[in-house]
This record gives sequence, C-alpha cells and structure tokens, in this order.
Amino acid sequence: MLLLFFVPSQSTNAEDDLFDMSLQELMSVDVYAASKTLEPLSSAPGSVTVINAHMIEAFGMTTLSEVMALVPGATPLKSSSYRSSIAIRGTQFTGRDQHVLVLINGFPVREVFIGGLNMALYTYVPLEQLERVEVVKGPGSVLYGSSAVAGVINLVSKQAKSSDFTINAGALAGTQDEYRVYAGVTGLVHETPLSVYGSLYQEPLWQGEFVLEDSTTSQLTFPRQGGAAGIELHAGSVNFQTHLVFDEFKSFNTRLVTPLNTMHLVQMMNELSWQTAVGEEWEVAVSAGHTLFSWGGSEPARDGYSSEALVEPTVSWHIERLQAILGVTAALRSGNALEGVFDPEIADTVIPNFHAYEITGFGQLKWDAFNNLQFVLGMQAGKVQEVAAGLHPRIGVNYGLSEEWMAKLYYGSAYRVPYALEFETDHPLIQGNKNLENERVETIDAEVSYSTEKLQIQGRWFHSSYDNIIRLDASEIPLQYVNKDLIECHGFELESHWAPSSEVFVVAGGTYLDFHLDESMLVEQIASEFEGFVGVAWHVNTWLQLGGLYQFRSKPISYSPNEIETTLGAPVIEDIHGLDVNANIANLDWLSGFQLYLKATNLLGQEFRQGEANRPVVTSFPVRNETCVHIGVRYIFVGD
Repeated sequence: MLLLFFVPSQSTNAEDDLFDMSLQELMSVDVYAASKTLEPLSSAPGSVTVINAHMIEAFGMTTLSEVMALVPGATPLKSSSYRSSIAIRGTQFTGRDQHVLVLINGFPVREVFIGGLNMALYTYVPLEQLERVEVVKGPGSVLYGSSAVAGVINLVSKQAKSSDFTINAGALAGTQDEYRVYAGVTGLVHETPLSVYGSLYQEPLWQGEFVLEDSTTSQLTFPRQGGAAGIELHAGSVNFQTHLVFDEFKSFNTRLVTPLNTMHLVQMMNELSWQTAVGEEWEVAVSAGHTLFSWGGSEPARDGYSSEALVEPTVSWHIERLQAILGVTAALRSGNALEGVFDPEIADTVIPNFHAYEITGFGQLKWDAFNNLQFVLGMQAGKVQEVAAGLHPRIGVNYGLSEEWMAKLYYGSAYRVPYALEFETDHPLIQGNKNLENERVETIDAEVSYSTEKLQIQGRWFHSSYDNIIRLDASEIPLQYVNKDLIECHGFELESHWAPSSEVFVVAGGTYLDFHLDESMLVEQIASEFEGFVGVAWHVNTWLQLGGLYQFRSKPISYSPNEIETTLGAPVIEDIHGLDVNANIANLDWLSGFQLYLKATNLLGQEFRQGEANRPVVTSFPVRNETCVHIGVRYIFVGD
C-alpha cells in the first residue's frame, strides 16, 4: 500500500527559525481573528492560541486536524459518518460542525444549508501555504455573525516579502493506502505578491466492521480522495483570493435499506477586498466575497448546493489610547437539496429553493486606560430573515500585573441562526420549523499568563451556558426541529511552551470539561473529561530535526440515552493514548534543496468506536485510528 503526504513548510530564512525566537517574541506575534485587526497575541481579546509554521514543521503536522491537536480545548475527530470535525471545548452537540466558524485570511467559509460541511478543509488545506493558525476559543459572533459560537479558526497564508521566487513540491508514501502530493509557487510579480498552489490526497476514511442486515459482518476500508487549489494576489490596497477544495468518499446511512453511497463535495471561496488609509488615524475597507458548497452522489445520497454572498464595509481608527472598528455585514444565502434523504424510493424535494438574508452591525472599542490596563467593549446587533439576531456583547479587561504576568477577564455572547435544513425541510418524515429561535451561548473566560524568554504558561477557566439548542423531537412522526433546554459547561485549560535551550522546544497542554444537561435530551455529543498532550522538538544539528507528540484522552462520555458500551461496534477503550514521532533531514551538501521526511503516526494504534444502529461510528483520537508509517521527500527552489 502507498501513502503520499506533503511535507510541512521549512523556513529558508535562518533568522525566522523557531529555536532562534524567544517565547516573548512568539507571544507578541500579531493576530487578526480576535478583533478583525492585527494586534499582539498577549493583549488580544479572549482566549487565543496560535500555531505558527515553525511549530507545524517541528511536530510533523500534515493536516489542519493534526494541527488542532496542539490547541488545548480543540478536539479533532473523524468518523464513518464521513465528516472530519473539530470540537472546541466539547461543544459538538451533533455530528456536524455547527458551532465552529472557519476563516481563510479573515473571510468566513460558512455553510448555510446543514452546517459542518467545511470538513474537507480540515484534511486538504495545504499547510505549506500557512504562516499560522489562529484559534479563538469562546464566542466570536460579536464580529463574525452566526455560527461563531464555540470558537473561530483563522487560516493565515504566507506572503512573499522579497524578490525571491520560491517553488516547492513534495510527496510522502506510507502504509495505509494513502498519498499526498503538493506543489506551490510564491513570489513577486511586478512588485505584486502572488501565491499559487495545488494538492491531491487520498486516505482511508475509516476502517472497521460493518454489520449487515443478515447479522453478518464485513471488514471494509473506504478511501477518501480529494485535494485543494488556490490563488492569492495582493496588489497595493487590493487583495484577491480564491480557494477550491474537492472531496469524494463513501459513507453509511443507517436509515436506508441501501446503507452505502458515494458522496462528492466541492467547496469554493472567492474574496475581493480593498483597504486604504485616510490620514494617519483612519482606515476604510470593503470586502466582498462568495462561498459555494455543492454536494451529491450515487443514490441514496442527496444532491444540492448552498451559497453565501457577503459584502462588508468597515471603518477603523486609532486615536491616542483608543482603537475602534465599526462595520456592517450584508449576506444573501440560497440553496436547495434534491432527492430523498431517508427513503430511496422518495425522490421529492427535501429542501425547496431557499433564500435568506442577514444584515448586522458590529463594533468594538479598545481603550488603553494605562500602560498596563486595557478595556474592551464590543457589540453586534442585526436581523436574519424572520429571526432577530439580538444584541451580543463582548466585555473584558486585560491587566498587566508585571512584565511577566498578564490577566484577562471576559464575558461574551454569541448565536447560531437555524440552518436551512432546520427551517425549510419538507419531507414526510421530517418537517422544518419556522418558529425556531436562535441558539445562544454566554461565556465567561478568565486567563492568567506568565511569560519569560524561556517559559510561557497560560491557565484558563471558562463557563458557558448554551440555550435554545436545536434538536429533533422524536416523539411523533413527522419529526420536527425544536429548541431544547439549557446545556452548561465549565472547564479549565492549561497551555505551556518551554525552550530550555536554543535546540529544544517543548509544548504541553490539557483540558478538563464538565457538562450539565437535561437527561431527557438526545445529544449525540461524545466528550472526554480530561484531554492532554506533550510534544518535544529537538534540533540535533544543522541537518537533523526530531519531533515527538504524545496525546491522552480519558474515557469518552456519551450524552446519548443509550450507553456506548451496549451498542454495536468494538468495545470502548477506557483511556486513549497516542504517540507520533517524526524526523526531518535537510541542508545536506549532497542534497541541496531536498528535505527527507520520516513519520510514524499513532504508534500505540488505539481507537475509539461507538456503535450506532447497524453502523459502527469510528471516532478516532488521535486523528488516525491505525498506526501509520510513512516517508517522503520535498524539494525547495529559491531564485530571483
């Protein structure tokens, strides 16, 4: 069997090397996602974690899902229901990513039909293109509108900063019938930064036993194929980006006589923005973009599409100790889903053509009251079709206790508008509900951080209350979407970085979660009380770099009425452990421009399986549910 992956990007600039940067410099990196403007990480509103390109390389990450393993409170999951997903602080109440908003260079990639169809990004986004990944945990609706409930993930691309013209390409091969190949070009064209990339990838979606109707079992492996391509152009005050992700896979549907079908998914995002300074204190920007999701496949898979067109003008200014941003977002959403979802003999329209609009106004003010004290006040208000978005604030304070100590305290609110599936479904078995209210979350975040040249530690406590959770009422046919009761969650997060020498870098983190909910609720969530990781990267010499990452997850907790252990599928492992190791060999005189990459993923080979009717849902933690050993090579060319 063959496995090919692209290799995480290797810096060609020695001064940017991870081990030459102090942790204070890492903490002072500018981030965008928290305030829609660049600001130091240490003073950014709320709980923010940054994983930069050097860390991605040091620990051998190959997909965005694997990168999330370095973020306390973010859990990457895969399952046989064909989705790869990210649960932030355990808030995945269904099998879909409905509470995490993904941004590409600050622009939202939002799916408005069912939510969670951005899972292909977690696998196929090329990490070579990324300068960093910003993760804002907690409410983000104050600036980004619907679906930024549990958190926001912002993918920030690299930009050409010199006249160098860089070409890099790579491939990896290994033991799970997987492959990945990649090629990218960055450089200046007539003083204009330009980036073009493309990648192809195949992986087993999941492996395990499928229980057939006659009670026999079949051992199956379903490959998943896909890739990505994109162009980014920055011409003075005008920026343009377009990204395409495509995915094809097989999945089960337990409610169908024919349980296996082939699905394909295409996602495209286009954005054009203009930004200019007005004097020394004011800045005006306008962004317009379109996101399209198209899916379909063999019967009984549904066919359909959803799209969101968005226009957002903003004004920002910086006057002495005051920083502010004001903006308006206008979005038009549309789409449909054809073919029967639950019965292959029913070919009627499940979701008719739908159109919806959202108009919201937002603003945030930051006031540096003193050199070590900063206040933040943000607010968003608007209307989404028939549902009023309401007021959603962010209030907080950053206080520098000393040169080493920083404290943050924030309160924030966020919302999720019902998706078209929940509003518009018209089917004999399921009916939409026009009277649904927005899901709402209120979160309190408290953080204390300590930072020196060699050690950085962040400790966080949070409490979230989720109201009006949208679920299916299964008490009668047809089923109907309804708002359920309150879910409360609180927890602790610990995140640390330690550089004992210029050759060694250590990262560690952990999360504790505790949920309280009505026992009558049918919640498909799978969470763990404890999660943790520790990673060590070591620059042995100028040509060899080693990395290792250990992950731990306590016995998963299901909030479904049926206990995990009593359903079909393999037994649940009490505690789950994973170990990845990698080695990079580069800068050899006889291999100028080449990098050799070796990696072993999930050496302990543990997995978690939950049975669901006649389909075993394989949820993998770490991301891979099988041991995988692979080897690859990458070539970098830098010229004028």
